[in-house]
Amino acid sequence: MSIAVKCPGCGATLRAPDGFAAKKGRCPKCNTLNDLSAVPKPEELQCFECSRPSGDGRCSDNACPCPEVVIPRGTGYLHIDQQIVEFRRRYPSEEAARKVMEDKFRSLGIGGSYRLAPILVCEQGAKLRKLDLRVAAADAKYWWDTGKVPLRATPTGS
Repeated sequence: MSIAVKCPGCGATLRAPDGFAAKKGRCPKCNTLNDLSAVPKPEELQCFECSRPSGDGRCSDNACPCPEVVIPRGTGYLHIDQQIVEFRRRYPSEEAARKVMEDKFRSLGIGGSYRLAPILVCEQGAKLRKLDLRVAAADAKYWWDTGKVPLRATPTGS
């Protein structure tokens, strides 16, 4: 895997191996010194509650061509989209979020499904969505460990 950081000097996307995550590096285009650890860790962010499976997970990305790959507990990648962030910012507890959605469906007199959580994806799904793999994997590990998800959309690695 590699990390991607946008150079503040020229806007170029810089890629570096994971081992450079806590270091600085110069942009090859404009020579600006860049902090390669610029993405905050999940525990440094505001989070929302999100239940986890009791065992392993499965790739739940409908856009991924994998046959619902089993994702071992503690691994995988989280895709947190902006719509989930906006909704869960208002309703950070899972109970409150579920109640609001159930009430809304009931008031409209319809049934159906809704999503209150990010999507757990396999590596193939994460790459198809062009997620920043380092961030998406760290978010997944944090979610498995704590039951909390960072309240920000998963950055893309371009």
